[in-house]
Amino acid sequence: MKKLLLFGFICLISSYLFSQDQSTALRVYEIFQNKCVNCHSNANPRAGLDLEGNGSNMEAKALSVYNNLVGAKSGNSTATAKGYKLIHPGRVDKSFLFKKINQGLDKDMVLESGENASMPMSGSLSNVEKELIRQ
Repeated sequence: MKKLLLFGFICLISSYLFSQDQSTALRVYEIFQNKCVNCHSNANPRAGLDLEGNGSNMEAKALSVYNNLVGAKSGNSTATAKGYKLIHPGRVDKSFLFKKINQGLDKDMVLESGENASMPMSGSLSNVEKELIRQ
């Protein structure tokens, strides 16, 4: 009986954590749609970066974007030479996408010569939006 209760508790906690992670991913996708997709759509992906994604619904599109970003090489030669990925799982300090949108949130992550301008060009992200993307 104890094992059954423990198993049920673990399933409940896992389900909750998965839904929280999924919720954050969808919120990040919504930020991309509101602030970035004008320049980074799948029809016109500036710098080869598609933040719109493909799929029949928002969840599928968000997953498409996630899969295109995580572990992918940056199109920036300076960032690639430093070993950055667009999103480097578990290493925000090696995630070029976060470095591009950071804009002062993390004082240790400033753009250097050859890494071009910070993003988005048409405005800025709130610190809450940056933190969600960082996570």
